[in-house]
Amino acid sequence: MQKILQKDTQQLYPEAVGEQTDISFTPSYSTERFNKIEIDNILKRFPKSKVPGFDGIDSVIVSNIHTNFPELLTTFMNKCLDLKIFQRHSKQN
Repeated sequence: MQKILQKDTQQLYPEAVGEQTDISFTPSYSTERFNKIEIDNILKRFPKSKVPGFDGIDSVIVSNIHTNFPELLTTFMNKCLDLKIFQRHSKQN
């Protein structure tokens, strides 16, 4: 069976026989990480008087969490980058 597959592969892809293919990967996203200063700057721009979003957490709570536990939000945001998981919901009217 293996010989048949090898023969068929050689017929279909003759230029690939015996060649080693370079499979290097260049990500299509930035590999930069969030840092505490970036998160601070983002949170400073959050509106303080807006109603919470669908998750019920308002910007004052998020800011307080970041002030008291700065690594928590930074680590969370970087883990989202690692896993390629980002919020899809936006505030609905």
